[in-house]
Amino acid sequence: MISVIAVAVFLLWEPIQPPWTTAYKVFSSPGSLTHRQITEMAILRKTAQVCRDISIAEGQDFILPIDNTLTVDAVQKACAKLSSVYYTNGLKSAIFETAVSGNQFSAARHCDAEKIREGQKIITDGLDLIKVNIEVESYGFARIRLGLICHTLQDFYSYSNWVELGNTAPFSNMIKKVNIDNIAGNCSHGGFFDWTGSTKLTGGINKDEVSSDHGSYHHRAADLAISATMELLEDIRLAKGNSAFLRLMGMNKTSVLAFVIDTTGSMSDDIAEVKRVSLNIIDSRRESAERPSEYILVQFNDPDFGPLIRTRNAEVFIEKISSLTAHGGGDTPEMCLSGLQLALAAAPPSTDIFVFTDAEAKDFDLLNTIKAMIESTKSRVNFMLTKVLSSRKKRDVSQSQRSLSRSMILSEIQLYRDLAQASGGQAIEVTKSTLSQATAVIMDSSAPTLVTVLQVVRSPAKPENLNFLLDSSLSNVTMYITGVNPVFTFYNPTGSSQSGSVTDGPLGSIQTVGNLWRVKLKSDNQTGEWRISINSLHPYTIKVTGRSSVDFLYNFVKFEGLQGDFTRKENRPFSGQNATLFLSLTGGESVTVTDVLLAEALGTKAVYGTIQSLGGTDYLVHIQSIPEWAFMVQLKGRLSGLPRSSPVQFQRQSPTQQRSSGIKIVAESQNTLQPGIPLNVRFKLTNNGRAGHYTIRAQNDRGFKVSVPSFLNVEAGGSAQGIATLTAPSNTESGTDVTFTIEAEDPGSADLNYVTLRWTVMAEVTDVSRPVCQLMSIKSDCPLECSRASWELYATFTDGNGTGMIRVFVNLGSGSLSTSPAISENGTSMAVAFYNASCCSQDVELVAVDKVGNVGTCFTSIKSLSATTTVTSVTNSASSYVVLVSKYLLLCNLVVLFLR
Repeated sequence: MISVIAVAVFLLWEPIQPPWTTAYKVFSSPGSLTHRQITEMAILRKTAQVCRDISIAEGQDFILPIDNTLTVDAVQKACAKLSSVYYTNGLKSAIFETAVSGNQFSAARHCDAEKIREGQKIITDGLDLIKVNIEVESYGFARIRLGLICHTLQDFYSYSNWVELGNTAPFSNMIKKVNIDNIAGNCSHGGFFDWTGSTKLTGGINKDEVSSDHGSYHHRAADLAISATMELLEDIRLAKGNSAFLRLMGMNKTSVLAFVIDTTGSMSDDIAEVKRVSLNIIDSRRESAERPSEYILVQFNDPDFGPLIRTRNAEVFIEKISSLTAHGGGDTPEMCLSGLQLALAAAPPSTDIFVFTDAEAKDFDLLNTIKAMIESTKSRVNFMLTKVLSSRKKRDVSQSQRSLSRSMILSEIQLYRDLAQASGGQAIEVTKSTLSQATAVIMDSSAPTLVTVLQVVRSPAKPENLNFLLDSSLSNVTMYITGVNPVFTFYNPTGSSQSGSVTDGPLGSIQTVGNLWRVKLKSDNQTGEWRISINSLHPYTIKVTGRSSVDFLYNFVKFEGLQGDFTRKENRPFSGQNATLFLSLTGGESVTVTDVLLAEALGTKAVYGTIQSLGGTDYLVHIQSIPEWAFMVQLKGRLSGLPRSSPVQFQRQSPTQQRSSGIKIVAESQNTLQPGIPLNVRFKLTNNGRAGHYTIRAQNDRGFKVSVPSFLNVEAGGSAQGIATLTAPSNTESGTDVTFTIEAEDPGSADLNYVTLRWTVMAEVTDVSRPVCQLMSIKSDCPLECSRASWELYATFTDGNGTGMIRVFVNLGSGSLSTSPAISENGTSMAVAFYNASCCSQDVELVAVDKVGNVGTCFTSIKSLSATTTVTSVTNSASSYVVLVSKYLLLCNLVVLFLR
């Protein structure tokens, strides 16, 4: 017995340090759940609950079971009935961003090797970051953080013996900044990589899948992981409110209207047109679910650019545009790329950004950084170019000077063309008098659920016949052709044709302005294979878009460590080597992928991938060898469940060009950047054959101080390490996000790669305590006929020496709440809450939130009360009780094992 007690004490206080094994896996055995599935289930359940609660408050019906049968499409459609939610693919996009969770290669990030306290710190620090990101509306950053901490939180239930101890509820202290004891241990994990798995006490406790050593506990652990993730999401919701939570889940995202505008002297006409287009979009969609959900405005001049204006208020946006004035300018080039960089960093992924200018870019040193940001964000950049220098009113130059300048301008226009083509956007060259005709493209692109069916760039030009599929889920199909006098004819599936010279024909209506042909296809006879035959002496682009809920999301991913996790690659894939795409379909469960290929951006070559289903609408696509040429990801598949009796084929394409590189650059992951404190970032550069001095550059979108070695010397097939330093000014506001890009270029071959890092500037959080609720009294004397009487509650909320409370609200209950500030006996501030409700509404939960997002709750029910009652709360006792019971159960289990 003494030896058993000794073993118990050893397990409780001196945990063993086993090596890393595996967590919930990317590929699990049949009947098992993965991290991705656990996270998706938790998000769907919590989102449905929030939408249900809002529906009840708005007096609407919300018919949706809160169970395992929930799907993204079902939740999205049910929530779309709310006044604050619009039906888009935003929920799927949010889940996709969260699922690719980032670098997890450490024991603490898996609550492994007895690193439970360290895992708890990762979770709570990450929760602070998420709340700060939401406060400044950096929802993309928040989703990345959410994926990271969900992974760590879920691993606690697979790696520890919390389940084996008989616990049936999550350990809530894992998401709280409180001291935790060794309430659960890792012991021996089992599995191939566990060197303790075959020692005296064989086996292990991991519950990664049903075939694991403790696989019989897998579903109980997974259920607890889902509940714990929902508890985490609930903490975020309470801290930031329903509206912010739904935005985090992508539920009220439609389209973003983003403008980057040159404000130099000759741009008065352009500014007026931007205002007209904005008013037109806003007025035409003011009462529609298709109104833009966010507006972004950046101005640039010389030498200034910015500030970034980002708002959800249409009136504020119009006011800001109206206040723009055209002035100054100095020499011809302007700070165009600097303004574009601000917009790319602020806009959500896959946003259409419109740049208005009539001059070349001065800051072309940012070109590679802009390309990296375009590839990373998959946003499309469209340039409205209005006859650059020769029409500028602010300069008085001679005719010979104009001729010389014009030749320079043509080369600078090519920079804009290249950026537009790389992003999947367009460079539209018009006069100021015809600009208003070209801005119809902005109306098209600002519509939600816009998908790309086909995008090609031909430079040099050549005669070609191109085929593309239109399916019955598409509407508002539009074809755009840019170039110099292209000759084209397009054919529908029945063989009918229309020449590009026919303005209004049997297949569509054509609008021509500048170098743009905009073809609106007529709604009849669209479904099936179309063809366009084109001939041109000059480079041209063709883009076919439409509106549909059926689309796809993708990222190149890499696999991390022994855990088998995959994380998004933040750089170009290594040319000539294999690579993996994580691909997720939107638009319902009745969509099947048949082909995924990398289509050459400037030609007709293609590389097909091997498709592996992950269940549902998620896939991994394995590419045997990444090509050296620029490419776009193209997908083909089948749609079922449509009005037709049999499945129909469909085609989609990502418009953004991707490139490979013979250089690999990776950097260590960080979470925060503290104001005034330099952050050293170690990075490693590897090549696949060329020795030499590689040029190193570093940029960030906030203008923070950067230092980096100017070059690294790398042997053929070798590697070298460096350190880049980024320093935020000491007065930088907490919550400021920064995108930091480190570039490496081989001067001998012009090969380039980069790594993109995203951080949040955040001062150290010292307030770790949650507001404390104390129920002072409940007055209840409710008759059987509840509608004839009411009851009331009196409570106080205190935040001790914390940052102070910012709001107290009713989370559950239909009564009225009034609050007033007061001073406690020890001199600290507090909030006095008085709640009154009908006797028919018998439950209430009050919530208090402090300035850093700590949440305190107070729940009570009068169902068992019939007279005036005084209730005094007891805090922080439950967690201590759980600790004692857990240890007692572990000791009992060991005694039973010994007696056997």
